[in-house]
Amino acid sequence: MALKDWNRTTFGVIHFEVTEATSNINVIQEEVDNSGATNDLRDQEKAAQISLEKVLDTEEIFWQ
Repeated sequence: MALKDWNRTTFGVIHFEVTEATSNINVIQEEVDNSGATNDLRDQEKAAQISLEKVLDTEEIFWQ
């Protein structure tokens, strides 16, 4: 039970966060495809990529 609690508090719902971050990037990229690249969309995409990299790093630690 303690290991399960530690996992939940340390990693939370990391798999959900990866899915959500990936989905966010897809939405932004779709908007770029539909409307063209703007500075705002580029900034959003960069922030989304950074967020995805962070959760992927956390997921990698989880699997180790």
